[in-house]
Amino acid sequence: MTGSNTALNPTREAVRQRLSSQWREKAAVLAFPRGAVVYYVSGRKRNGKPLHSNGFLRALQYLAVGVYAIVAFPVVVVLGVLDDWGIQVPKRARNSGRVVVTGAEGSEAVRLADTLQTADRSLWICWSHSHAAIVSATDGAEPRIIWYASGPARPKLKPLDASLTWPDDAKVEMSISESERDHVRTSNGRP
Repeated sequence: MTGSNTALNPTREAVRQRLSSQWREKAAVLAFPRGAVVYYVSGRKRNGKPLHSNGFLRALQYLAVGVYAIVAFPVVVVLGVLDDWGIQVPKRARNSGRVVVTGAEGSEAVRLADTLQTADRSLWICWSHSHAAIVSATDGAEPRIIWYASGPARPKLKPLDASLTWPDDAKVEMSISESERDHVRTSNGRP
């Protein structure tokens, strides 16, 4: 996907026009190339699968965490030294496309994350004053709404953070690219 310029990205303009006409109000659109979906939900593994209790597997997990900590420690030290020298590894570039969900099992945030796991990778975060949606659209294809909320069911949207927060504090955070973040800044997050 290209940057935020509509002349360079006709898919952005197609999604924006379709939703603006459907919602009958101005819509804003952010590109979101979906990557991994990470769950911080009680009763689920980080990949979203149900958590099963098995003593032997739990022991292996603790062993794996210990080995990971031993291996990761030197990496953390090196990154710290690089940071002290003024060399920074761009965090946003590493996590672009990642989806993180927190909340209770059965919450709207978890249902949205489950939907995103099976969705196309070329997604768009769309919103207006009273609507929010996630749309699947690739170059030349008709945009398809895969998740939608409006009115009181609409979660609180923070466009710059690309996060949706429901009244029960369940949350879906989507890591967007720096060019998309700049797109939000230029429009002040308004549709």
